[in-house]
Amino acid sequence: MADYPYALVPNSEVLNSSDKSAGDMKTDYQGTGGLALTSLFIKAIASAYFSDERIFFSVSINNETRLLVRRNILKRIRIIAPFLSLDNEPYPVLVKHKIYWVVDAYTTSGLYPLVEPVTLNKSAKQPFNYARNSVKIVVDAYNGSVAFYVVDGQDPLIKTYQRLYPGLFKNLEDAAPEIIKHFSYPKAWFALQMRLYARFHQADPDIFYQQSEALEFARMDEKPIEPYYLTIDIDEDADEQQKFILVSPLSPFGRENLDSIAIAGCLTVKHCNNHYQDDIYLYKFPQNMQVEGPAQISALMNQNPDISAQLTLWDQLGSRVIRGRMIIIPVEHSLLYIQPVYLAATSKQGFPSLAKVLVAMNRSTALADSVSLAFAALQEKLQPRGAEQ
Repeated sequence: MADYPYALVPNSEVLNSSDKSAGDMKTDYQGTGGLALTSLFIKAIASAYFSDERIFFSVSINNETRLLVRRNILKRIRIIAPFLSLDNEPYPVLVKHKIYWVVDAYTTSGLYPLVEPVTLNKSAKQPFNYARNSVKIVVDAYNGSVAFYVVDGQDPLIKTYQRLYPGLFKNLEDAAPEIIKHFSYPKAWFALQMRLYARFHQADPDIFYQQSEALEFARMDEKPIEPYYLTIDIDEDADEQQKFILVSPLSPFGRENLDSIAIAGCLTVKHCNNHYQDDIYLYKFPQNMQVEGPAQISALMNQNPDISAQLTLWDQLGSRVIRGRMIIIPVEHSLLYIQPVYLAATSKQGFPSLAKVLVAMNRSTALADSVSLAFAALQEKLQPRGAEQ
């Protein structure tokens, strides 16, 4: 999508409505953002700045027209606060019939002594060895207003920036509760923490030197499974409410079985209704317990004759079988593995369609049209013999 340098709204042009029955419907911008083009002098400056004479000579501009610039939210924030490192995955939220963009921001430094530098993700160019997810940025998608909320008041860097720019940052309590409910644990930040934990959780010097207990992201088809979000009732409380969490399955380095599962985010109703929880919970499996990883479960599914026959039949009928990302969900004292199966035509272009859902638990597997049906079929296989008598 093109990143246009500016927009002039409202103007005298008529936008064609996508609803053909509505005819030519004029849609005007009614926000407060942008620069009012109230004089020829301002028009001349804007025209010279953008090297575009249309701003000065356009007959579509009227007395209410405003010049909107820097509409890309990440570029907009970087102009305001270039000293903050931004997460590359802003997310929209809907609050009181308005859309806001939430952007995670980090205070970083490369000057922390005796610490190995890292980057937030593969696309990041600037390494650092100190970082805090200290700021949540909220951008009004309509008028472009930007608010910086401090969520980690103990960070010494953000304290310094607050003294340098006293009018820029706001306390978390100043944010609307409806906005705070949407603040989530950043996925890139969690992935970085897990990559570091995978190496540096080895406290014994000899073990660390040999890397004998090093971990890595669990793998599927030779690719690491990055942390993923889940909405699930994860705890044992009686509230039966869904929680929004981040999950990261970890395996021993170079092996396919699971060592542990790390969970972060909103684990209780209290934190779901307020700010998310900063803590990370690690569920480590006993050393004498062999817990299958995604690749092993995938092989187990392929060994099921019913599943194998169905997948082979689709291939023979000219369809391309696409197995989606496998997710792992803790269920009581077991793990539930879920993997969607899509079909795509090989002869023509088109979007893949969901065909079946694969599930597995306790080395039993099932295939059905939906998650609920697949889980019901799985429960029948897991039910002890004679339980119905």
